[in-house]
Amino acid sequence: MNRKTIASLTILIASLNVKAAKLVFTLEKTPTYNKTDKKFIKYVKYKNQAVEYSDGIGITDGTLDFENLEMYAGYKEKPKLWVYDGWKTNSYVKSSEYSGGHLVEVYRAFSLGAGGMGKYKDNVYSTVLIAESPLLPKGLFSSSYTIQDDYKHYLGKNSIYFGNVINEIAVGDVASPRFYSGKTTDNIWLIFQSMGNPVRANSKDWIVKNTDGSLINTVIPTFETIHFGMFGEEIQKLMRSEKVRVGQYACSRDEYQNSLKDVTSLITELIRKNVRTDTAAGLGGVMDNGKKEELRCVFPAAKEDSIVYPLYSRANSVYENGQVMRFQKGNKLKMDDGSIIPDWTIVSGTSYSSPRITGGARQVAELFPGITYHEVKQFIFTTASRENDNLDNILGWGIADIGKAKRGIGSLNAGLVEEQKFFTGMYDRVKGKDGMPFFWAEIQEGKEWNWDNDIQGSMTKKPQGKTCYNMLVDTVDKNTGYTNATGEKNAIIENMCIQNFIPSEKNFYKDINDIETLTGLRKAGKGRLNIFGKVEIDGVIQVLEGEMSIYSDVNTEIEVYENSKILVNSDKNRKINIKKIAVLGGNIDLKGNVNIGEMYLENGELKNISAEDNVIVRKLYHRLYNILRQTKKI
Repeated sequence: MNRKTIASLTILIASLNVKAAKLVFTLEKTPTYNKTDKKFIKYVKYKNQAVEYSDGIGITDGTLDFENLEMYAGYKEKPKLWVYDGWKTNSYVKSSEYSGGHLVEVYRAFSLGAGGMGKYKDNVYSTVLIAESPLLPKGLFSSSYTIQDDYKHYLGKNSIYFGNVINEIAVGDVASPRFYSGKTTDNIWLIFQSMGNPVRANSKDWIVKNTDGSLINTVIPTFETIHFGMFGEEIQKLMRSEKVRVGQYACSRDEYQNSLKDVTSLITELIRKNVRTDTAAGLGGVMDNGKKEELRCVFPAAKEDSIVYPLYSRANSVYENGQVMRFQKGNKLKMDDGSIIPDWTIVSGTSYSSPRITGGARQVAELFPGITYHEVKQFIFTTASRENDNLDNILGWGIADIGKAKRGIGSLNAGLVEEQKFFTGMYDRVKGKDGMPFFWAEIQEGKEWNWDNDIQGSMTKKPQGKTCYNMLVDTVDKNTGYTNATGEKNAIIENMCIQNFIPSEKNFYKDINDIETLTGLRKAGKGRLNIFGKVEIDGVIQVLEGEMSIYSDVNTEIEVYENSKILVNSDKNRKINIKKIAVLGGNIDLKGNVNIGEMYLENGELKNISAEDNVIVRKLYHRLYNILRQTKKI
């Protein structure tokens, strides 16, 4: 019995005896500021859920094959193992079980994504406890093991609606302990899950044809696509919150001519300069290798193949390069420069795109001390390169650009920010009393975050209508009760239509009349946030503690509270425009060529304001009076 059959049987049995649990947001709430409160925000300590350097990084494909690990990935010692009763050294597994193969290629992809061979050797571990994810240690987890639980009766009128409860059907192949066990509401995990590979139309077990003999274009649905219809909006949001589904793209100069989709235009300069991969242009090098002719990047699937698309996983899916080198005795790998490398070839798969982006996520986390795992996800999603400003059935968030993510967040998206309400102590930190969501940037004392990207708000192009696909789904053998895993015995649901927008995605899209879609920013912690890009968001910026330095235009209101300070720095040749600043007990330091549309003083005094050079305030307000004065310079 293969893995797919075993997993599907488990799900079917579980569905007969469903144990439901109520949806849990957080274990505790914390006070927030509202203008009607007539008081300042007070910074409240809460349970730290930040990424730590000692956190684990799980790399698994369901096997324990470590032969030639050093040659592939630079690790001189085999990684630790995580088993039911905790950590074990590699001696826990018999040497004969280290047969070599797929897992070492997975580790190579991780090392390339992490920025160096053998990196994070004290953090990486492997496990076969994929379905037992409540036992996983804190940290990142990459699973190159996919179970397509796409039983056809989960779709349509024969399905069951559970609403906003958590049960076995909602769990899937891999879920964080936060979702799976319900024993904790901490955000101390982030799971990267391989989306699944295309299945070749010429496979002997994969015969999907029309009566005239032509091949049927089919799509293999993701777990969320099959299961979302059975659950309420809040469960859908929680299901997405700590899991990232990772698709793949591959790059070459002359391969993949019959590819399903060309994404070359989405491969930005930062991607070319930062993504290390294995191609015929070079092994382990960046895509931009100094040659004039650029690589062509595509989904490595032919137009007649069956492929996994995100569909209803679009709000938690992203694509990353999926290529690695593989030892193949007798093969001759022809490089673009004409050289031949004997006994090696290049393969691709989501088994490799998942660990590669996991390595990139760890790099992002290290650049922003105090960041949480969910915020790492937000950095990656909002900086991804995509065709349109919306969640896409095929591309999800788009092509991951880790180089850009290392430069800070790309947008403050209300749909992503809202997901943090499920985590300990975060509900009132990320949601104002009026319903406005806030990105919570808590920066540790003595540390700095640098945000170089321009920052937008929620997405602007909310899709309409529906798109229909021929879906390939599982059937059950009536004689054995097991799921059929071959294409010729699976069922095709023709013209199965997917809504291009579902209600649980509402807050991903900006609606000026809906405050839940208009995101603000809360700067917390005693450290400093340096903003170098332009800020074009719809919500307010609240500086609660520490410092914020601004080096570009801010087209929204900034509120500065006690124990906090903002610095606006401009040289004389460049003007910085700030829409509004409200001085609510904090300090303001203005230098250079600064233009402020409005300034509000809580106490009516200017003692908290320092200004040098050409600083202009158009309107100055007092709390007890209307306009205190209009002035050109202070």
